[in-house]
Amino acid sequence: MSRQQPQKQADAARTIRSKENVDMQAAIQECEKCHDVCVSTMTHCLDQGSRHAEANHIKALLDCIDFCTTCVGFMLRDSLAHRRVGGICAEVCDACAVSCEGFPDDKVVKECAKECRRCAESCRKMARAPHYAQALGV
Repeated sequence: MSRQQPQKQADAARTIRSKENVDMQAAIQECEKCHDVCVSTMTHCLDQGSRHAEANHIKALLDCIDFCTTCVGFMLRDSLAHRRVGGICAEVCDACAVSCEGFPDDKVVKECAKECRRCAESCRKMARAPHYAQALGV
């Protein structure tokens, strides 16, 4: 192995780690925002009553709220499972968005759907990002 090989591996690992940190920070911010928007939307829906307050819709919002919080915790502590949790968080956010998209005439719920989609995409991106250990061949 040449002397340059370890240096190239170290440089690649630093590049990947930097990209990973950017993706993770973006996902943390999106999860926190999604959490807050879903809490506000749930309050709005409960106040509206009727179809807005149906159990399945409220459950979708609660699932999203809880999973965004869980995902942030896994990312902040750089858990080895944070990518898998991020992938599941994306699925939960997508499910919440689908539920919210059932209220196209309600601005609050419509905005919640958009935020859930943004969060899902950010979590998917973070979950797909190569891990810096891969660059080291670990």
